[in-house]
Amino acid sequence: MIRIQRYGLQWTVDVPDPKNVVLKQGSGLTFYGILNVHPFWGSYISVDGVYTYRKINNNYEKTKYELLGYHLFFVPGLEGMCDAKKVRWYHTLHKTHEKSMFKQYIDNIHWYISAKDLLGEDVGRDEDIFSLFFFLEHNPTLYTSFYKKQPILVIDNDIYSKLPDQWTIDDIHNADRDYQDQFKKEHEQLWYDIAKARQNNQPVKIVVYDNTRTSHIYTEQKTSYGIVLPIVVPCEQEQER
Repeated sequence: MIRIQRYGLQWTVDVPDPKNVVLKQGSGLTFYGILNVHPFWGSYISVDGVYTYRKINNNYEKTKYELLGYHLFFVPGLEGMCDAKKVRWYHTLHKTHEKSMFKQYIDNIHWYISAKDLLGEDVGRDEDIFSLFFFLEHNPTLYTSFYKKQPILVIDNDIYSKLPDQWTIDDIHNADRDYQDQFKKEHEQLWYDIAKARQNNQPVKIVVYDNTRTSHIYTEQKTSYGIVLPIVVPCEQEQER
């Protein structure tokens, strides 16, 4: 269990394993997701759902609800808990590479580098390559693909022209900064919204979905003992409150 200060609030992170991460804010809001590594910004939690407790036959059962889309919670310093292979790749990406390693793509408007040359090891059809670059892709400007049965990183002419002769992944970020930074901001917005609600002493209300894709409101409720618990309220009921 780790306590961290992020997005203007204190959070608790529990990482039993990289694919089973629990993120809590205060004693109520509880999120779940997976731990991953972003090529630009390092370790993060990809959050896609929440936990709450439902009272069933006088017992409280832990229940999952899904969020709409992906919500990225960047946590510098959690590399030691991430997949070791991806951490190794992350550090390799931040080392210098020769621009001449890029080759012109068959469409003459893109350039590509094989994942093997980029990472210095044979990765074959390793799906972790695509997981690593998933939240970096900006098609058709920057994306991953297969070429001659090998995974490759593809950039367009504009990014290629901006790269120095000795480049790192940070140079690709700088060449596509407007898009990449806006993407990051949008996928972090939930945490800023929670912080704003806390600052204004307002309830947090988040739309979530059950396994039938019915929408609900995820919020908090204080018990008679003064304990704050996460609850799920039907949208219709929330509108009447």
